[in-house]
Parts: sequence; structure tokens; C-alpha cells
Amino acid sequence: MQTLAFPITEEIAGKVLCYNTSPELADAWEQLSRRHNGGEASKRLPYTNLTQALRFVLGDFAAIQRGPDGTMILTRREIPDGVTSRLFAHFERQLADRDKLPFENTLAPLLADMNPETIQVGNYLETVGPTGETDLPGWVYDVVTWQAAETIAAQPLHLPSGRTLRLRPDTAGNLLAWEDLLPGNHAAQGKPTAMHYLSLKATTTPGWAGPLLSIDAHVSRLSTRMHLTRNLWLATDPNRAVLTCGKQWNAKSKRYQLKGWVADLVDSFSVRGIPELDDQTLTRDWERVRGKFEKTPDTHVVGPGPGRKFLNAVLDHALASLPTGSEPLTLVDSKIRTPDRSDKARKNPDTPKDRISLTETVRRSNKGLDLIVLASDDAAEARAATAFADALDIDANQLRGTEDPVEILPGLLRVRFHPAPPEVLLEPGDNTTRTLLAQAIATEVPAGWTGAVLAQSDEQRAAAKPVGQDPKRQLRRGFAVMGVSSQFLDRRTAPQPGKHDYPGDAAVLDLLRATGLTGTLPGAIFTKPLNRGPVLVIGVYSAIQTKPATRMISVAATVTNGDDQPWTVFGYHPDAGGWKPYQLTTTKHHATTISPFAPSTTSASRDRHAAAYVRRALDQALLKFPDLPVVLYLNGVGCRSLWQGLANRTLGIDNPDGLPHFGLANADDRSIGVVRVITNDDGELFQPVRPSTGTPSERPSVGVSTKLHKLPSTRRDVYYLVNQSRSDQAFNTNVRAGGSKTRFEVEEDPRVLATPWPALTCTEFTILDHGQWTADQLGALSARLCGHPLVWDGRTSRPIPLHLARQALQDHPDRT
Repeated sequence: MQTLAFPITEEIAGKVLCYNTSPELADAWEQLSRRHNGGEASKRLPYTNLTQALRFVLGDFAAIQRGPDGTMILTRREIPDGVTSRLFAHFERQLADRDKLPFENTLAPLLADMNPETIQVGNYLETVGPTGETDLPGWVYDVVTWQAAETIAAQPLHLPSGRTLRLRPDTAGNLLAWEDLLPGNHAAQGKPTAMHYLSLKATTTPGWAGPLLSIDAHVSRLSTRMHLTRNLWLATDPNRAVLTCGKQWNAKSKRYQLKGWVADLVDSFSVRGIPELDDQTLTRDWERVRGKFEKTPDTHVVGPGPGRKFLNAVLDHALASLPTGSEPLTLVDSKIRTPDRSDKARKNPDTPKDRISLTETVRRSNKGLDLIVLASDDAAEARAATAFADALDIDANQLRGTEDPVEILPGLLRVRFHPAPPEVLLEPGDNTTRTLLAQAIATEVPAGWTGAVLAQSDEQRAAAKPVGQDPKRQLRRGFAVMGVSSQFLDRRTAPQPGKHDYPGDAAVLDLLRATGLTGTLPGAIFTKPLNRGPVLVIGVYSAIQTKPATRMISVAATVTNGDDQPWTVFGYHPDAGGWKPYQLTTTKHHATTISPFAPSTTSASRDRHAAAYVRRALDQALLKFPDLPVVLYLNGVGCRSLWQGLANRTLGIDNPDGLPHFGLANADDRSIGVVRVITNDDGELFQPVRPSTGTPSERPSVGVSTKLHKLPSTRRDVYYLVNQSRSDQAFNTNVRAGGSKTRFEVEEDPRVLATPWPALTCTEFTILDHGQWTADQLGALSARLCGHPLVWDGRTSRPIPLHLARQALQDHPDRT
């Protein structure tokens, strides 16, 4: 299994020009920062506008950044005389106008005589941090991909069909197939189109010496309506990089404009300027201006994803373009296998069967389950009935045609239907009627039973009103206050007649997951290299939500005695009294604010509260489940500001704030294994590809591989679980076409062109503390807890308890 990640060598890194600050200029710059930041020099001025404008004016990459010896400006080529001082003068004028201060022109005179120094970026590639991991100066990450981008764009990208794509850089460092829109004849007709592009970034991976050049391919589906866009691409000059910038509506002038000061800074150089932005710009001036959707469109003539065949062409192009000897990182098979998911797939007849039916799961739990359908029309009711019937493995007609609850397991499991008027269920507004509706439904749940509601929703109707009026959010909170779990089926996701309702399946499984039911048995997980035995597996998920800034935190756990009884699932929340059944802690969480601790003013304070919250949860877990070995999963990106040991540059650092289990009062030595988890959603992993052998014309299809892999030649225990999407696994020829063709080859087939083409995804498991396990045992457990979901089907990108912790936040009524 190869990847689109290449070790960055001195030859790839190249060189940059550094314009160094003099002591006089450094002092003036600090005074300017204080003047426009309320006396605080530590706050950054809006350099992004300045950098974007400088890149556009130069037609090349540039950065305003601190580097060796106080560097202030970094470029690839020498800046023409007068450009820097002129640009900074306009920037300072914008600052003065913003803050209603006199324009003093402080910096421009001091910039006029700056001379550059050539710096070999390769001299900084071997810098390491306190734990021996790669730790480059911040400015290196800005510049280390510049030469690679120029090298890759120097020659057209050759597709297997013989077509070539000319790649054009933008000011964000992407390489755009600007001249090759799909469908090719749509743009001139004012119809929607899409554009392929490559993204390049420098990254690191645990245990690997030096940075990596990570390449990925994307399809940007373009809007023809200005009000539906967030960011624009503007190619105002064929000899310069394409400007990429956000746009906004100016209520005073009643017109669209670029965000910030980029337009003013660029226009000051008269570089063909920025065109007028109005509702017709994207169709009238499509050769120069293109808009990216603010929200993912429900439908488009071109589906998301470039397909595996295109990614394979990108790999070939990178190998041909980068310096000789540049080889991509290659993952090797770890030989660790996940449980077989069905009787048909069971290669080893001795492998324990790992699933039981929903009815058997409820019977073993010995607690009643009241499944409730809440719908406003017959179609929605029939759809929910079919989804429940599929989960129960019964005929959907058994659930229809009666107003009374349908008893599936007398005294333990029933399904009932509760109609509600559309204005109550779907119309945004005051929450009073929906609160009363939730109370009425909850009071009919038998005492001691778990109530679970599958409700109809209309996201499109709700989006037109403020978030606080969203019926889905109001109902979820109303049910949570009453201790009832809820999940929603959006009207727009209904399948075409005769098609299977996969969104309906997913909604039912999510609902059952929220109730804490587990339809899979842990026995199949504890096969070689693991040994069967009791274990407590904890997941900690954290993330930042903005507007207002909130540190979200969630903790969940699964427990097994090592036998073939279903997992026991717990969550942690103070309002529930600490560690309690997952359904209780989730509803208690959803009934209150999304953050379990009081708001605070600084990010550092929020982080301290979150770290202390997790340590309390871990201490209480060790008391509640004494003598059990523990495996702790942490989401690597969201939690890295809480514990230094999760960041690559300080990975596993041994200090009190390094990792959450250090110094726990109730923890014995080597009792807790710790695994950091990073997924494709985090945007930090390289793209796996499966190259075919032979010449491009001889490659009929690019295959897939979904095994647990390792990266050889690293000094860390790191595993990579490569995942194939559910749709790609299905026998859907439109989806599978992405493995044998590029989108340019299906341009004349609208159905295939509009089909999503998923790529292989990846989850990284980094072992930070082995506890009492070997690395292979923790790698096996991590992969199997992804391929062994709690609710009967599919796989998750995160191990079970981390998935549970994340979903408790994702489903929260306050989640934005």
C-alpha cells in the first residue's frame, strides 16, 4: 500500500530569500503592533491579507513570517524595488482607517533598502524536539512546499486516457486544473461545473525523521450563485497565481466584496484589479472568477471525490516530477486481521460469531425498549417503519395498520407510532409546543423501560431560521430532559422509489447506539495476538466550538469480562452522577449545555478545566472498575492542547502535563495502555493509494486494501487502518467506476459523473504507553474496535468508546 506522502529532501525543499529586519525596523514593527492592538505587542496584526496580496502581486509564493535571524518576509524570488514599501504603506493606511488613527507611514521608509539573504531550507529539516521527534521552525512549514509545487506544476498531469491537465498555482498553495472544468461545455452556458485541484502541505508522522510532502486530490464543485459561496478564486492575470479569498456582503454599499483588505491592497498596484462582484459574476466572468460552495450542495452535476484512478495518476505524476530517488511512504501489511463480519466471509470456521439479533440483544439486557416513530405524514411513517423492520428482521407490514403498540417481545420490546402535525414537528419557531410533545410521548414510556424516538425532520426548512428555532434541536433537548433518546430522519434523504434506504438504516443504528444497546459480542476481538480476558476501554474526545468559543469534552467506556455477553457501555457526566449507563449520561448531557464546566475567558483556562475533568473521570473509573486493565483512546487533534504528549513534536513527553494518566492516584504502574487516534476527518494524514502494475494504459482498475498496516523504518509503534467506504464495497457500478476511470472519461454519462467517488481513508493509531500489552496487541485491539461496531453493521473510523464519546457531542442540541 503506497501513499501520496514523500520525504522532503534538501533538493525538494530548495531555497528561499529572507528579508531580514534591522533593529530599527524591529522596534518600529513592535510599536505599530502595540498601537493597533490596544498596547499589546503579542497580538498578531492581520498579516493574512498582506501575505495574500504579496503573493498575488509577485505572482509567486511568499510569506510574512519570523524565521532565521528575525526574518520578516520570505519569497522564492527577489521582490522588485518599491513593491514592499508600497504594499506596507497601504497596509498601514488600512490599519489607521480601521482604528480611526492618523496615518503615520511608520514601516514603509524602513523597508525600502532591505536586501535578501539566500537560505537553504534543507538546513532546517533535521531539527528535533525534546522526545526526538521532528520539530521544525514554524516558518519552514510555510515555505518547504514551494519548490515542490513549482516542480509538480512544471509539466502537465497525464491521465490514463491520454488527456493532460495543466496545473496552475493559487495563493493558498494549491494546484488547480483551471482550464479543465467538468462538464466542459457547462460554464459557457451558465450551468454548474466542477474543478479538480491538488493540495500540498508539509506534515510529520510519529517516529519518522524529517517532514513529509503530503499531496491530495480534490474536486471543488463550483456554484453559479454568489450568495451560496464562501470563498472565491480570481484569475485576474494569466501570468500570476490565482487569488483565493473569502467574500462577504457589504450591507452599506449593497454589494459583495472580498473579505479583509486584499482587494484594496491588490488594486493599489493596478494589476487588472478585482472585477465587480454581483449575482451574475460567476456566470458572466467564469473564466476569471469561480466560487466554492459555502455548504456542501445536496445535488450537483459532478459528484464529490476524484476517484482512485485519478489519485493513481497523481502518484505517477509526482514520481515523474519530483527529484530522482523521491519515493513515497509505503505501508506494509501488519498481518493482524479483524473479525470476519458474516458467515459467508468467515475464512476460519473457529472464529467466534460476533453478532446477535436486536431482539436477542434486548432479551439479554432484560430492560424494556420502547421504539417510537414520530412523523407528520404517511410517507415518513412508512419509511421509519421499514427502517425499524429491517433492524428487527421482520416484515414492515407487521408494524403498519394499527394504532396500538406492536409487541415484538412481550414485556420487553415494542414499536409504536405517534403522529404530529407538520407545524408542530417541522415548522421552526418557539419550542413550547415541541416541549409539550416530548413530554406527552415520554410519559407513555413504561416505567423502567428505555424510550427511543425516531422523528421526522426537515433541515432545509430549519436552515432558513435562527438555530434556536430549529425543531430538531428543540425536540432532542425536550426528549433528553425526559430521559428519552432521539434520532432524526431528514425528508431530503428519502431514497428514490425502489432504492434501499441507507440513511434510514443509519438513523436506526445511531438511535440504538444512543440507547447503549450493543448487538456485537466481544469474543471475536480477543483472538491472536490478544488473549481473552476482562478489560475496560475508555475514549476521550474533545474539540473546540466557536461562536462562542467553547471547549467540548466527552468521555465514554466499554467494559467486558472477556466472555460472549454483549459489551456494557458507560458514559461520564457530572449531572448523571459520574460513570453511569451511556444512555443516561448522554440524555443528561443533551439536556444541558454542551460544555460541562463553566464558561471562561481564555483558551488556556478552558483547556485546564477540560484536562482536570478527564482526570476526575479516569480516577473515578479506576475506582468503579478496580483491578481491570485499561486502554485509553484519545483523539489526537482535539486533545493535543490539553496534553503536550499528543503533539508530534513532543510525542509522549514525560512530564506531569504530558498525558492524562500520568500521576493518577488510583492507577498502578503499567495498568493503562494509551493510544492516540487521528482520522482522515482531522486533515493531517496522508492519502493511501493502491497503485496498479504496468503502464497507465494497461491498468484496468485500481484496487483497494482494507488491512491494518504499519510504516516500516520508524522508531515508534504506529499502525494505519485503511478503510474502504460502504458505498465502494457495494456492487454499485457507478461508484466502482472511480477505480477504473477518471471523471473526465465519464463526462458524457450524467449518472456516473454525479456519483460520489470515495477514496480510501486512513486511521492512525500511535501507541504512547503499552501498559501491560504488546504493541501488536494494542494495534489489533484498536483496529478490531473499529471493524467491530456496537450496533450490528458497518465499521467506524474510531475505536468503539472514542466513537461513542464523539457521537455524544455530535448529536448535542447545541452543536453547530
